[in-house]
Amino acid sequence: MSDVRHQTDVGMEDVMDLLMIDFEDGDPSTLHIAGELDLAVADRLRESLEDALARDPRVVVDMGGVTFIDASGLRVVLDVAGKLNGDGPLSLVNAERVEWLLELVGLRELPSLRVA
Repeated sequence: MSDVRHQTDVGMEDVMDLLMIDFEDGDPSTLHIAGELDLAVADRLRESLEDALARDPRVVVDMGGVTFIDASGLRVVLDVAGKLNGDGPLSLVNAERVEWLLELVGLRELPSLRVA
């Protein structure tokens, strides 16, 4: 897995965001996501999901390593799933934190998103 780095407002030094993303080819392919999904990594998460779906529209997103997700992380997942235009749903596995948030906001039964 690779780590994702970003620049801080403090200076030009890199800091680890605690986000790891790894694409695994297969039938279907799997995108493994681990770490914290928050505003600091939202753009990288979106890019990774979109790239994975471009490589394999049936990709399964394994979120077993996600330790935290906030509204910005959930927004990215919902946006990407919504842009599938009927080619979905976006499949998430080991996504208990996402499932809990979806339940909390009343969006558990979205046709564009499957959480297992």
